[in-house]
Amino acid sequence: MRPQSRTNTRLLKWRCTLKRMAKNRPLSRSEIMSRVGQRDTGPELALRRVLWRQGLRYRKNYRIEGIKVDIVILSARLAIFVDGCYWHQCPIHGTRPSSNAAFWIDKFRTNKARDERQGKRLKAAGWSVLRLWEHECRRGCDSALHAIMELIRRP
Repeated sequence: MRPQSRTNTRLLKWRCTLKRMAKNRPLSRSEIMSRVGQRDTGPELALRRVLWRQGLRYRKNYRIEGIKVDIVILSARLAIFVDGCYWHQCPIHGTRPSSNAAFWIDKFRTNKARDERQGKRLKAAGWSVLRLWEHECRRGCDSALHAIMELIRRP
């Protein structure tokens, strides 16, 4: 039997959602969170389109030293992470939920600590690391593209 593609899996999840809605049963928190995208997000897609138009070739969701990097430009040894403003607490757009605040503060703290740890590991392995906020990759990606081109040109 052939393994299901990601699209088929999403379709099955959606059908389950529709069945629950028909029964007027709200989704549980874990069901809601399981539908949150982890790859191919809007900001990532926008950035990848701009990179492709510039003639830059890359790998997406590439593993380096056991770390899954959003976008990797192998020729420049550049690892690019596109961090969500909410999950990584962007100073401009990061908001904190009022319910269960202690849990979320700890969650955001561990996210930041993991980001730092991963950056240090990649730098120790000889990679340049660039972390971009999702709002930098939304419209036009000019500042993100400029930062990437600077790192590529750097010897």
